[in-house]
Amino acid sequence: MDIPVLIAAVILTVIAVVEVICLLCCPKVKAVPLTVIVRGDDPRLEEKLRYTAYLFATEECCVTKIMIIECGEDYHAKAVCARFCAEFPERANIVNEKNENFVQKIIDFTAEI
Repeated sequence: MDIPVLIAAVILTVIAVVEVICLLCCPKVKAVPLTVIVRGDDPRLEEKLRYTAYLFATEECCVTKIMIIECGEDYHAKAVCARFCAEFPERANIVNEKNENFVQKIIDFTAEI
């Protein structure tokens, strides 16, 4: 009876070690892009993008990419988003809601991760 218990304990220990290694080493591999819907009348847009830039800089969480979906025609919102994308060209992507390939861009952007 001791041998099956010993084998089970060894197997559970190996599984626990693999889980800890994956938890510490692989969280960025499974990161999902943060999606931000931009509306021209959003008064907190700059604050949201500043917080996202803070997350990029500190790498505290799994946010590695951001997809900005423009839903309005506001010039100020577009300028703010363009500045943000210029600051983080590898991590940010702007998608216009009226774009014909809207769904395809979302799929391609997610596949990059």
